Amino acid sequence: MFDPTWGSGYVNKGVFTKRINNSYFKVQPAQLITSHMPFDYLWQFLNSPINSKEFFEGKTKGSDASKYFDFEKEIEKYDSLSEVDKAFESSERIEKNGLTNNLIITQYKYKRESFTIYTQNKNIEKLNTLYSDYNEAITFLNDFIVFRFKKMKPEQSDEQLKSMIQNVKDRFKKCETDAYKVGIVGSENTGSLSNLKRLIATSLIQTEEESQFLNEYLGKNSLGRRMMLSNFKKRD
Repeated sequence: MFDPTWGSGYVNKGVFTKRINNSYFKVQPAQLITSHMPFDYLWQFLNSPINSKEFFEGKTKGSDASKYFDFEKEIEKYDSLSEVDKAFESSERIEKNGLTNNLIITQYKYKRESFTIYTQNKNIEKLNTLYSDYNEAITFLNDFIVFRFKKMKPEQSDEQLKSMIQNVKDRFKKCETDAYKVGIVGSENTGSLSNLKRLIATSLIQTEEESQFLNEYLGKNSLGRRMMLSNFKKRD
């Protein structure tokens, strides 16, 4: 392990004095832990990491030495995580190791806030995608309404008509499901998410009305269908 800062000099009464000190060059983890304490014990590179209380008491071995910590395996796991999960797991380890002073607490809060920010940003991406999906569903619904206004022209088979309205239903149902999976998006976007949920609910009601009309339409003979279409009025 290396500490190029301590190895390059020291500060005395606010003045930096340059002095090379090889004691902090290629140091074994078990030796460096006597003077350097990572916020996250993962980076102690020790199979028996010490907690912050033990560090300040000058202890160099963890109190629970019987509990083996495979830091190499844990680092591999850490490297495979997303930035969100890295921030979360790091904050968990920092808290577990003891919030014994303001410096550690500040780092802990930073990691927690990073996790929150990462999470919110990902959720906002979900919200943006959801708006796009909703707009696509609205387009399909409007296409069906226009098709109905044109007295179902050009002609489609009954199965094709059923498929058209079912496609609209499925799209709005997916939007409804996804809307409740978005998660926390921050106070500035909460209203937008709530509004979208209302829009989806309203669109589902409208889609159901169109579906009921279609079911009634399909249940009639040719004359009955023409009469239904002649009585149809375009929505305001």
